Amino acid sequence: MKKILVCVMVLLLTCTSAFAQEIPNDEINNWAVMLKSLIASNPNCKGSLNMVKPFQPIQMEASSLEAKGRAFYAEIGIATDLIDDVIRFSGEEFHFEDNQERLITLVFRGYENDHCFVFEKNEQGVEYLVDVVYGSYPSSVSADLVELKGGRYLLTNVNGHGSGSMANWTSWYSLENRRVELYTLREAYESYYPVVAEVVTKTNVDHKLSGNRSDAETTELITYTYTTVYTSFNETRNQYETVVDDECTVRIYHSSENGLVLIGERVFDTYTPAILEQKSVDELMNDEWQLVMDDQGDHDTASPNAYTGQVHPSLPMLTLTVTDTGERTTELIEDNILQVTIEALDGSMHQTLIWESRESPESDRIVSLARLKDLNFDGYSDLLLLAAEGAQNVYFAFSLWDVEEQQFRSVHRDCVWLREEARFSDEVIQIELCNPEIFPEQQILLSSDPDGLYYTREIFYMFDGSYHLTPKYIWDVYRDDDGMIRETMVEYMTRLVFLWDETYPEDWYYGQDGSGVVASERRNAAHEAALSWAQKKRMRVANVDWVNLRKQDSKASPSLAKINEGENVTVLVDACGPDNGWVRVLYSLGEHHTLSQDELDTGRTTLTGYIWHSFLEPVE
Repeated sequence: MKKILVCVMVLLLTCTSAFAQEIPNDEINNWAVMLKSLIASNPNCKGSLNMVKPFQPIQMEASSLEAKGRAFYAEIGIATDLIDDVIRFSGEEFHFEDNQERLITLVFRGYENDHCFVFEKNEQGVEYLVDVVYGSYPSSVSADLVELKGGRYLLTNVNGHGSGSMANWTSWYSLENRRVELYTLREAYESYYPVVAEVVTKTNVDHKLSGNRSDAETTELITYTYTTVYTSFNETRNQYETVVDDECTVRIYHSSENGLVLIGERVFDTYTPAILEQKSVDELMNDEWQLVMDDQGDHDTASPNAYTGQVHPSLPMLTLTVTDTGERTTELIEDNILQVTIEALDGSMHQTLIWESRESPESDRIVSLARLKDLNFDGYSDLLLLAAEGAQNVYFAFSLWDVEEQQFRSVHRDCVWLREEARFSDEVIQIELCNPEIFPEQQILLSSDPDGLYYTREIFYMFDGSYHLTPKYIWDVYRDDDGMIRETMVEYMTRLVFLWDETYPEDWYYGQDGSGVVASERRNAAHEAALSWAQKKRMRVANVDWVNLRKQDSKASPSLAKINEGENVTVLVDACGPDNGWVRVLYSLGEHHTLSQDELDTGRTTLTGYIWHSFLEPVE
């Protein structure tokens, strides 16, 4: 049976400020509100047996299910044409214990695990079959027990053919109500992964105490309190934030010698904290502002696809309005061609841009179609345009603000990296940033695109000048041949250099128990190489005539090279592997011998591997 990491979901009711409020019980109980950003209509969802007609729990042990025959399955309500499959095919099995020490067992049966039998053992130790949950023909599954104020939920993640390309689903089954309360659709390119989620009340603080008013003796502190859902692939991977933007409470405090005094509080509807944080105090407190609604009554509302923001404090406020042109791209999977109209509120600017998007102004989203953020570190906000929104990944096209021309440049297009061919494409296409993250100190823009458990691409961009985007580092992890994981790290400046390009056994890379310790170490090393290369420690081989550069952290691992005493290496990870006795290093071939023409042509001029710590000493 395939081992699957069962992630433990933790409900966090935390805040980053004393001004944050605890999530009300009714919000936690109402998952239709709390997780509306993750809900999609699923025509294939039949729910469970109990949802079709009341199902009386049957006293029986989960272990006895294997021996049951046709009569049993027909009696409980399994469809006649599926009974043979349920009898013949056994699948994954999961065991959980709730806070009352009641054992819950999930047994998946049927062709491609499409029936989930739910067993519960009560406080007296008596076990019952309480329901059967239907899947969407999943080929692989994972599961979690989630305990909330609203009760106990079984979070089941499945990957299968579903309906056409809509292949990946997540169901939330309530043990108290014995019904599927939510069914989430994920696009097919987001492959199977365990999901961890955290529900958090979060407060952002404007730490600048920005002097939005001219009175020098008083400044304003602004807080933005809202509910957010964090999701991640597993405990070792990055989290991604999905803002549940039903409302955001903005509180404005006067800061003076007399202390901090609350001068205004307002609940905004529809608009995300990212949009509200760009507003001045006057705008936030202006009752005539038409883009908001507060608890004092309704105001006229503008288009839900209109956004406001400011490129720079010295420039006028802009309104961004998104519309669908009605045109489509010519690719096999057609994208919408959307248009954003940019207008200055003082009438000094009018501009339109188009971009390709899998989204539509008519569809429900949690992420704004257009938003402003400084991407190239010039102090002026640039334009992020939503290209696709998934359960984990959000992709943006973008347009940079041209300081000289005082307008946005065309939506950025360039060649893209072709992993299989190890080169950049000849064709110029729209560049999309996935889950973009900025590192101002290093002036690096990160695009992080995790696609399931086994595929990740992270591109570390730098700007050559203000407007030319250069992928300085490209880190790829993907499933290669059966049971093997391939990892590459490419550096691109004047030419391509493969810092490393190796394949590793999957069990070693992700761990037989799914812990992902090595995978996490490798990702951290890639980040440190990209973000802090100049600070990396140098060491040299010592106490031995030569040493093997091992492919993995084991003496039984193949040798990639023999490194002679006195030769230098760059430390990527110190104290790793068994007994924390290994050092992962980067070995530059060109430092110690003349590179061959083939090495120069292919860019494979460095190696990464492991050396036992006692054979290294610091370079003075």
